[in-house]
Amino acid sequence: PTDKVSALVNTIRVNLAGVRDDAGNAGVGSASSTNYSVDTVRPTATITLADTALTAGESTTVNIRFNEPVTGFDASDIVLTDANGTLGALTPNAERTLWTATFTP
Repeated sequence: PTDKVSALVNTIRVNLAGVRDDAGNAGVGSASSTNYSVDTVRPTATITLADTALTAGESTTVNIRFNEPVTGFDASDIVLTDANGTLGALTPNAERTLWTATFTP
């Protein structure tokens, strides 16, 4: 499929006229697939911290909100640039659109 497309209703249709089987019988009519969906739009995320001014010994909640449900998201997908701290385990909400972790400097 084409990049950056979201289409929920699609089918493939084959015109059987003009095709022949091994015995030479001509096809009649057409055949259609069942519906399939295409989604090649990449998810986007917004990251917020409950507290943006931390000192040693403090921690804050990090929320990562996606515009659609995501799967396969884990700590290896996060890069802490210029951050002296650790990010705890990511926990998704039931819809997998909001992922929460604790950041500790």
